[in-house]
Amino acid sequence: TGNDWLGDNTPPDELNHAPRKGLHFGFPYCYGGDVPDPKFGAKRDCSKLTAPAAKFDAHAVPLGMRFYTGKMFPAEYHNQILVAENGSWNRREKIGYRIKLVQLKNNKVVKQQVFAEGWLQEEKAWGKPADMLVMPDGALLVSDDHAGACVVRGSTQDDAGVAAVGDKCAVVYRVLAAGELENGGGSVGRCAVCAYQVAAQRGAAALGGEIQDGSVL
Repeated sequence: TGNDWLGDNTPPDELNHAPRKGLHFGFPYCYGGDVPDPKFGAKRDCSKLTAPAAKFDAHAVPLGMRFYTGKMFPAEYHNQILVAENGSWNRREKIGYRIKLVQLKNNKVVKQQVFAEGWLQEEKAWGKPADMLVMPDGALLVSDDHAGACVVRGSTQDDAGVAAVGDKCAVVYRVLAAGELENGGGSVGRCAVCAYQVAAQRGAAALGGEIQDGSVL
């Protein structure tokens, strides 16, 4: 994320690759490799700075990034990049609120696609994915810094650990390769290969890859 005040569609958010120290990725002079900052851009030649490995939609707010190193998901996801897009805050039409899959080949980005979405419904966001952790069994934990309820751990069964930090903490979704139903309800989104297990004030669960709105534990 560079400058939030250059319009709805520019500058793009970035994924940068730093194979060695000393690289300059542009901020605050250039964004997305070729968008000069109105105030500082004249001080640097954008073409001489390190270009991003991938560009995301402007205002999508990619916060968390993880290589998927587990074995639970299908082989095509192994060692690929998952990016949590927290979602826009000052764009006229909201964007983000999802997890993107960034596919690599020979250490280069070759494709992007949506891995999980559904937190944004008709311009209303009920969740904001913030970061992820790959668990020892290969499940993926996804934190949500918007819901304001408290879940710190899920399981492949029907239990979950719950903890409070003051009066607010993040919801954590547990992403599995196979669907398991918990706290059923109406479908609000889809996931590429996974199911969700959640215990939270704003519960959610999944069966067959669909995120479902749930009840309070």
